[in-house]
Formats: sequence, structure tokens, C-alpha cells
Amino acid sequence: MSDNILIHFPYMHKEFVSEILQNKALFLNPGLELNDEDNYFLPSNLVLTPREAKAYINECLKFGEQFKKPSDMAYFGLKGIDDFYTDTTLAIKSELIGAGDKKKDERLFEAKKAQMLLLLGYALEERIIELFQIDDKLKKSWQKFEQLLGVEKDDDIWAKTTFSTPIASQVNLGWEKLLYPFALFLPENGKLMVVDRQVQEALAEMGVNWEKKDLDIEDSPLNVYGLNVFEGVLKKEQLDHKGKFLYNDLKLLALV
Repeated sequence: MSDNILIHFPYMHKEFVSEILQNKALFLNPGLELNDEDNYFLPSNLVLTPREAKAYINECLKFGEQFKKPSDMAYFGLKGIDDFYTDTTLAIKSELIGAGDKKKDERLFEAKKAQMLLLLGYALEERIIELFQIDDKLKKSWQKFEQLLGVEKDDDIWAKTTFSTPIASQVNLGWEKLLYPFALFLPENGKLMVVDRQVQEALAEMGVNWEKKDLDIEDSPLNVYGLNVFEGVLKKEQLDHKGKFLYNDLKLLALV
């Protein structure tokens, strides 16, 4: 077990994982320059440089700001990442992918698309964290205001609002779209560690047969009181239907 590289899935920020489980695996770095590098795994086969990755996120944010309503972006979202920017003035696709990449190197093209999805997922997590931080500050400020007014606890209008960690218990990030990119950049000795119960159940529906793993508790880094470790495998054909890009089945761990 110790020879394996364990990577959290599907989240790339510690705020989405319970504090007691955060250091049980690394978080995936989609290709950015991060301050907390020790807690992240940076795949060696990423295509975009940190500078290109950052530029891609910035351009995507600028692109999104053009729309007043999320529904206005539905047309572009349905078209897919291949031609997401075809009808816009942005030059992201031509600058970062290149018009001839798919013909010259289909694998390179596929890796770029996968990294772009990871970058979008990472950026979405950051925005959600920022929103929850704002909400948390607002809640605390309002509670202080209520105390000054002498509002009874039973009358607290924020009483039913929760802001507890992990954030993942309160949002749905559409993790299914990230499964293939995670698998594509996972090293040969890598395993994805899943601690989200809903994700574990969904993977079981996709064909993962979770089997309990007996551990040497004293030596195992997965020693968490009250939790059991399960192993499972997702066949590569489930993610790579044409069998062109994934060489191995996806190995998974679950803490339950």
C-alpha cells in the first residue's frame, strides 16, 4: 500500500475533504504554480505549462463574464470543449490546442482537453470556496448583530443555514466529467482515494466492486479510527470506449 501514490478524487482542494482525511492522500495539481506543493501531486505528462494553464483559466473567467445568466452559456456548454470557443472572439483554442494537433498527435490533443477540464474543475472549486467564505463571514456578522439586538436563539434566521466543512456535502460539482481526466494523468502506481459516500455509491453503479481491504493498522497511513478501507477497480473501457488512451484499469480506494 505504501508504494502506491494515493490521490484524492474528485476534489482538488482540501476544503472539500474532512480535515481528518486530508493528509491520507495527495490532491491533484492540474498544472498550476501552487504554494502548498507538498500536499499536491503534479502529473509528469501534463501538456500545458503553468503559464498557459493560468492563462486558460483567466480567459475562461473572462468568457463567462460576458453572460448575465448561466442559461446564456448553455449553448456553448452543450457543444463540448472541442469547439467551445469557435463562435467567440477568444483565441484560446488556437493558442493552446492548435488547429493541427488532432491530426498530428491525437493523444496530445486528448491530453490537452483532459487538462483543460481539470483546470476548469479546479477553478470552479476555488469560486465555491470563496462564496462559502463570504457566506460564513456574513453569518458571523449577522449573529453578532442579532446578539446586539437581543434576538433569541430560536428566532435566529440563520439557524438552519450550514457552513461546515467539508463543503462537498453541500454542493454538486459534476465529478463524473473529471473521472476520465484523473485516470488519464494517474501514474501507473497511482490509486484514486474516494471519501465521498455519494461518489462511492455512484462508482459502484458504474461497475466498481468494492471489496474490504485488511490492513496492518500500525503501519498503514490509512489508519483512521472507525473507518474501513475498500478497494475497487473500474475497467478502462468504461472511460475510454475506443481503447486508445488508457493503458490500465482505474484502481480505487474508498474510506467508509
